[in-house]
Amino acid sequence: MAKIKHFFIFLWLLQSTNQMFAFEEPPPLYLQYVREITRKFGKEIEEDLNLSYCGHGGSMPYTVNSIEVLFTANRKVSVEEARMLEITCTERLINAVNSHEKMKKCLILAIIKSMNIS
Repeated sequence: MAKIKHFFIFLWLLQSTNQMFAFEEPPPLYLQYVREITRKFGKEIEEDLNLSYCGHGGSMPYTVNSIEVLFTANRKVSVEEARMLEITCTERLINAVNSHEKMKKCLILAIIKSMNIS
């Protein structure tokens, strides 16, 4: 019984010291840029278009292939208004990404187009 007790204490110490010396690498620069762009963009859209920013994502294994920004509308909108909101948000996100100088070197395409945004 004492051996089992000592074994579990050893495992606990091993686990706690392993976490103490674990180093977390900072995210790559392109992820920091995407985060910076999408958060600023989300706040602007919330203020201007009365939408709620939910989050962001995309396809970014080594460089930025696509960007996804999610919003919800806390009101009823017509199909026509929903289409206009989609087009407006897409165009504004394209402008935000293309105007970010540091981000340009991280893009697969030199200029982001609407096909890379969802």
